Amino acid sequence: MSKITVNLAAVAQIHGGSDIADSSKVTKEKVAVINGSKGKTVTCMSGRLWITQEGDPVDYVLEPNQSLVLVKAGNALVSGFGEATFRVA
Repeated sequence: MSKITVNLAAVAQIHGGSDIADSSKVTKEKVAVINGSKGKTVTCMSGRLWITQEGDPVDYVLEPNQSLVLVKAGNALVSGFGEATFRVA
């Protein structure tokens, strides 16, 4: 079993789409937390995203121009495989 380590100093809190001017940037070292994510749509703008959502046993990988509607009420974590940008609406 592999262990994922998150650098808490690099975690960005995102409360909703209105908090993001255009898009947000993540890397494999920088994780964004989308609070109260149910019903929000995450769109990958560039790079590759890894998304995991509280209460959902499935993790998701998005390529550029792909979107995911978050269906769970808990928080979602968004990270990149390298540098990636995304938008929340």
